[in-house]
Amino acid sequence: MINYLEDPLLFNEKNCNNFFNVNELIKMNNKSIILNNKILNFYSAFVKSVDFSHINKSIFCNISIEYLDGCLNYELKKENYLNFRKYIAIYCKVKKIRMEMFNNWKKKNTWPFFILRVISLMHKNDKKVLSYLIKNINYFSDVKNITKFKPPKYINELLNERYSYFSGCCLGDGGFSNQNYWLIVDGSNIEKRIRWKF
Repeated sequence: MINYLEDPLLFNEKNCNNFFNVNELIKMNNKSIILNNKILNFYSAFVKSVDFSHINKSIFCNISIEYLDGCLNYELKKENYLNFRKYIAIYCKVKKIRMEMFNNWKKKNTWPFFILRVISLMHKNDKKVLSYLIKNINYFSDVKNITKFKPPKYINELLNERYSYFSGCCLGDGGFSNQNYWLIVDGSNIEKRIRWKF
């Protein structure tokens, strides 16, 4: 099991003060934005290595334990998920994940987002498993499960009327071309300085 500093989806952020934002993801290539079956790569967009300084500061997601269990084998689930909790601790670079904390996540069905990544890393096709789990997230939240953020999960959902303005606000200046491509530009009041990004 790798730790979060070695995770390719976090772009091997060796320095916790340096991280990729959404615009940098777009500059890299389409493979960074989409995981599998056109599911958006929320993990790279939402999780940063600095989040691991304290687990309760990370982003949480509401997803049923049945989806998580479906991706875990018997050995990982026995003894109240002892072996699974060990893998989580390795990924997070902490001594251990307390059973009480894990059971609290389980009771609320609200898990740190990195739990889904740990599960996916146990499979040969990690991006396919992560896509499956992201598809089944009900909403993103905070540790207290107060905030409920339900973003579009598929790339083509970003292009509908409901999300087009929201997407543009999140990603900066941009718009849609006549061919329905999503265009993101560096803004300027001088036309020659505008650069297309995507």
